[in-house]
Amino acid sequence: MQGFLPSARRAGAGGALRHDDEDVWKSFCQLHIAQARIARRASKC
Repeated sequence: MQGFLPSARRAGAGGALRHDDEDVWKSFCQLHIAQARIARRASKC
């Protein structure tokens, strides 16, 4: 079973996983920017 999973990932799921990683990274960056904005606003008060 262990030998099967990596080859399945490389075949069809590889592209999908890479695309999901990109989306997660974009979301993470946007979240980080939003948190920085909130922190700046909070420090002004």
